[in-house]
Order: sequence, then structure tokens, then C-alpha cells
Amino acid sequence: MNSPPDHSDAVTRRATRWKSFWVAMSIALLVVGAPLWFSNIYGTNRIATNALTLHWTNSAVAAGSAVRSADAQAIFFGVDFYLEAASQEAFDSALEEARRTIADLEAVIEAAPESIVEDSPQALVEIKGLAAHATNVLDLVESGEIESAVDYRSGQFEPHFQIAMSELGTIQESVKSQVQDGESLSGWLSGVTTLFVTLLVPAAAVYAYSRIARRQVREREAKYEVRLETDRQLLESKDEFIASISHELRTPLTSIVGFTDILLEDDIDPTEGHELLMLVGKEAAELQRMVEDLLTAARLDASALNFEFEDVTIRDEIKAVADPLQRAGHSVAVNGVSATVVADRTRLRQVLRNLMSNAVRHGGPIIEVLGEVVDDKYRISVSDNGEGVGDEVVERLFQRFVHDGKASVVGGSVGLGLAIARSLAAEMGGDLRYERVDGWTVFTFELELVSIDPLVVSLSDIESDDDAKPLLTQSAEDAPIIDERSRAEVDS
Repeated sequence: MNSPPDHSDAVTRRATRWKSFWVAMSIALLVVGAPLWFSNIYGTNRIATNALTLHWTNSAVAAGSAVRSADAQAIFFGVDFYLEAASQEAFDSALEEARRTIADLEAVIEAAPESIVEDSPQALVEIKGLAAHATNVLDLVESGEIESAVDYRSGQFEPHFQIAMSELGTIQESVKSQVQDGESLSGWLSGVTTLFVTLLVPAAAVYAYSRIARRQVREREAKYEVRLETDRQLLESKDEFIASISHELRTPLTSIVGFTDILLEDDIDPTEGHELLMLVGKEAAELQRMVEDLLTAARLDASALNFEFEDVTIRDEIKAVADPLQRAGHSVAVNGVSATVVADRTRLRQVLRNLMSNAVRHGGPIIEVLGEVVDDKYRISVSDNGEGVGDEVVERLFQRFVHDGKASVVGGSVGLGLAIARSLAAEMGGDLRYERVDGWTVFTFELELVSIDPLVVSLSDIESDDDAKPLLTQSAEDAPIIDERSRAEVDS
């Protein structure tokens, strides 16, 4: 007889099969999971290393670019300082800012990660050399050797800067390539981790970190590219500005030197000599106006322009500016009600001189200066019957170096007159405005009124042409520009 199957043997066989299954699963898990786990750890460490490397590289690029811009700024202020166009405070501030950027670059160098020290030692050497060259440039500027500083910057610092940026760019490209390779690995890990839930969260975190790092790299690259382009345009505009100013200042200087040489001749006619002296005075006044505008612009930028406010009789200030123009043959009619205002006498004359000079150079043959009382303010208008400016220039009319044309600066001007006039008017409590009224170009600003002088401003005997804008009546009682409150003050 056949004996019945042993139940215990069946249980043993089932247990053995289950045991074999779990052993196989464990081996499979070990075979698949161990490499997966090690790959995950390696990928995470690699991405972290790449992120640190990119962060340091981007910081080095930013710090190096800042050093480059600050050195250029220090040279620019050095030129202005030794030409007495910038204050000691502004010059010292530029030097201090430049040395601070060098210190920032040196701090970045000290914080270089191991990946840079071990894999890219040449980049570290170039960045250190860049800091040393920048320091040498500042030392030359501070000692007054501006020309040597410019030569050293173009001959030593700038080539070294390009080499350093190239080395850093190579590192960035290498890291970006590694990040892209890591993304492929992360994608494979994401597919595998669907079978191994325990690895899903770490893989997702690694992938997210990779995406964030890549986005940050793009954002920083874009920001640094914009900053570098801005710095380049700033340097180009400064170079163009210096060249234009040199040309405009050379014109009156050449005339003065030429007229002086003629005056030194022994047989010169007295009448001719007097005419030449008048021309020398005219060119000297034009040169003084240009230099004064440049100095005022520099002081405004450095917040170093002081104002001394006092009660000023407006008639005297208008007369002081208009009389030389009238003697030079320009038709300048001055009308309106005189008054005492609160202003800085020197800066008020500068505003009036810039507005009248602008009308002489760019306006029509007839110029009118009009004073009127409006509420509790005194309004001054400088008008001319010229063609005005184009619509495309109006919005930028009060910006520096703006003109109607393609030349960098209009003839006889450094392009600062209207911009400075508006800034000075604002500092004295008013605002310079431009408008076109009945074929006339009108610039207007207001000052704080102290009291009204009932006498009419009458500075010349110049009569208006038939086509000229009608002038004000010649008595305070008939003048329509005085309101009721002001009229009461006149009557009293």
C-alpha cells in the first residue's frame, strides 16, 4: 500500500518556497536597491558640490565685475578731483568704494570650496591676480598718477580680467554640463523609485534641488550679464562725455589764445584791440559758464552743493544777466512786476543765465523775460519766438546731455544747462517747466514771494518787433498778472 503524503513535509516545502522567494526578493532588492541607494547618495553629493561650485563662481564673477567698475569709477573721480571738478569727499568716497569691492573679492577668494581648490586652481590664481592688479590701480590713482593708472588698467588689469572671466566661464560651463548629466540620472532614479517607495522622497528632493539650482544659475547669469552690459555702457558714455567736453572747452580756449597773441603785437590799432578784448571777454564768459555748469553738476551728484538763501530783489538779478546779452546785440525784453523773493543769489543767476543762453543759442531772435505774481509765488518766464524742440525730445528735455540732433553735444554747450537749471530751481522750492504757447517757447519757474515792488522792471530801451509777442503794460496798476491780494499790497 502506498502511504499517505506527510502533511508536515508539505508545510516544510511551502515554507522553503516562501523562504526562497523572500531570499530572492531580498537579493533582487539588494542588487537593485544597493546601486540605487549608492547612486542616490552620489548624485545628491554631486549636485550639492555643483551648487557650491556655481555659487562661488557666480560670486567671483560678480565681485570681479564690481572691482572693475569701481576701479573705473575711481579713475573718473580722480580725473575730476585733480581738475578740481570733484570734491575731496567725492574722490575719497570713490576710493573707499573701490577698496571695499576689492575686499569683497578677497573674501570670495578665501571662501573658495574644495572643488575649486582641487579641480580649478588656475582660476583661483587668476582671481587673486585680479585683486592685486586692482589694488595697484587704486594706489596709482591715490598717489595722483592718473595717466599711469589708466595705462596700467588697460595694459595689466583689463587683460587679466578677461583671462579670469574666461576661466570662471569655463567652470560654469563644466558645472552646467554636469548638472544636465545629473538630470538624466535623476530621471532614471525617479522611474526606479516608483518600485521602491522608500526612495521616492529623497529622489524627488534631489530632482527639485537640481531644478532650483539650475533656475538660480540662469537668473544669476542674466543678472550679471545685465550688470556687465550696464557697466560697459557707463564706461563708454563717460569716455564720450570727456571727449565731447574737451572739444567744447577747446573752442573758447583757442579763441582766447588767438586773440591774446594778436593783442601782444606792438602795432595793433587801439580800436581793434578794444574789439579783441571784448571778444576775449565774451569767450572767457562762455568758458566760465561751461565750467560752472560742470562743477555744479558734479556737486549735485555728490550732494555737496550748498545754498545760501536770502531776500533777493529780482530786478537786480534779471538785470545782471540780461545786460551783457543786450550789450552783445541780442534782443532781450524784460517786463513785469518786480518783487523780493527768497533764493540763493548765485544759483538764481545761474538759472537765469542758462535759460537766456539757451534761448540765444537755440531760440528765435526775440527773447522776453517776464516776471509776475501768482498767488503767493513769484513766477519768472523766459520766452523766445523760435521753433521749439521736436516732440521726441520734449520728454527728455531736462535730462543731461539731451539735444535735438545726432551729435553728442550741441555746439557751444556741454548739454547740462537745462538739466542744471531745473535741479537748481527745484532746490530753491520751484520747478522748471517747458511749454509751447502761440508759437513761443516758454520756460517757467517759481520762487517764494516776500514782497512786491510796485515799480515795473525796465532794464533796456529795446523795442519789440511788430511780430513780437506783446509785452506787459508799463504800470503795476494796469498789469493783469497781479491777483487781488497782491494788488492790495501794491496799493498799501
